Amino acid sequence: MLIAILMLYFASDLRELTDRQLIAASVVSSRIDPAEQAAQIADLRAKTSEVHTFNILALSTIGANHDGFRRQAARSISAMVGLPAVAIGPL
Repeated sequence: MLIAILMLYFASDLRELTDRQLIAASVVSSRIDPAEQAAQIADLRAKTSEVHTFNILALSTIGANHDGFRRQAARSISAMVGLPAVAIGPL
C-alpha cells in the first residue's frame, strides 16, 4: 500500500486537475468565495515545477483519471516483480 501511495505521489501533478477536481478534492477550499478560489488555483497553475501531494482525494482522482499513471504503474509494478508489463485498464 505504501509503495502504491508513493508511486501516486511521484506521478502526481496537481496542475493537471481541473478547477472542479481541485475543489472537490479539497486542495482548494469550497468554503471560500469564488474569487479567492480562482486566485489559489491560478497560483497553483503558475508554478513551474510539478506540484505533488499526499492528499488522498486528489491522489485517487489522479490515479482514476490519468492514463499516463496507469501505464507507468503497470511498468513499475511489473519491473518490481520481474514480469512482463501488463495493461491496467484501457491504455
